[in-house]
Amino acid sequence: MRHQVHVTFLISGFDDINHEDLEKALDIKPAYVHKKGEPKSSISSALAKDNIFWIGSGLDPYQSFRDQMDALIGILKNRYPILKEFARRYECEISCAAYMRYDNDQSLPSINLSRSDIEFMAELGIEDFDVDLYVLPDKPEVE
Repeated sequence: MRHQVHVTFLISGFDDINHEDLEKALDIKPAYVHKKGEPKSSISSALAKDNIFWIGSGLDPYQSFRDQMDALIGILKNRYPILKEFARRYECEISCAAYMRYDNDQSLPSINLSRSDIEFMAELGIEDFDVDLYVLPDKPEVE
C-alpha cells in the first residue's frame, strides 16, 4: 500500500454561524464537519469540543502534497474575500495528515511549503499550518 496525504483547510471556533451557513457562504460542500457536543464520527463516541468545517483539496489522497496544496490554494483563492473575513473572525489553518506504512520501502512523502504558499496564508490570515504523521502497522492485527 502506498502512502496517503490529506491536505485540508479548516475553520473552527465559530458559534455565531452554523455549518450550513458556511457551506452556503463559501458555495462548497465540506469534506468533513464536527459539530460541538456531537460525536466526531459514526464510529467514535468522542464528542467534538468545537465546531469545525473542513475543505479538502478535491484530489485523491495518493496525489502528492504539492498537487494537493496547489489544488487547495486554488479553491481558497476563488473564495478569498469571504475567507479573509472568516479568518479574521475564526480560527483557520491548513492541515496535512500523512499516513505511512511501516513496511513500505518507498521514500516518505515530501511536505514543504513554497514562498507563495506562505505569502498566501499570511495574506489570508491563516496563522497555522499543522502536520500530523501517522505510521500504520505493517500487518493488520488479528485476534
